[in-house]
Amino acid sequence: METGRRSLSLQSKGITQLSIPWLINMQFEDIRNQLQNNIEAMIYHGRWLFQSELMTMCINQKDPDKHFFGWGGYLQGGYLLRGKRYGYDEIDALPVMPVEPHTLILVARFNITDLNDTKPNYHAGCQKDFSLAVNYYFNNYISTRLNYNFIHTDRYSALGKNNIQMMQLRLQVRF
Repeated sequence: METGRRSLSLQSKGITQLSIPWLINMQFEDIRNQLQNNIEAMIYHGRWLFQSELMTMCINQKDPDKHFFGWGGYLQGGYLLRGKRYGYDEIDALPVMPVEPHTLILVARFNITDLNDTKPNYHAGCQKDFSLAVNYYFNNYISTRLNYNFIHTDRYSALGKNNIQMMQLRLQVRF
């Protein structure tokens, strides 16, 4: 049955897609409109890579006292330990795939997602994470990634105020 009501969910599982609870989770009903802004930057030169993004979101509901403002972003830097330069990945439209096979990249990244807005008293949680990775590219289609991740959640997240550390080893095959 069509109700005419618009709803929206904002969620994050953190840094992996394992079956864990949403670390931060917020549901909205009776949305009038949603405004989103993104600012992205990418610089790469020789062996160096820098990427960043800042995103803001305003969800206007029919009740003006319930408007929500949330934000998030990341900073990421990389250096080719082995290999000479990055190539352009046409599939993802990013210059992150290395040109030569057997390339080794060191990458550090900081993310933040904040779904707390004190004005209308919304507290869905804030998640901050830092990761350090070593990526090895056998060729343009097969790579392996070793990641260390440190996640901090505030008291409003599904896990409460918590620190999580995780090591992951992944094999990626691109089709």
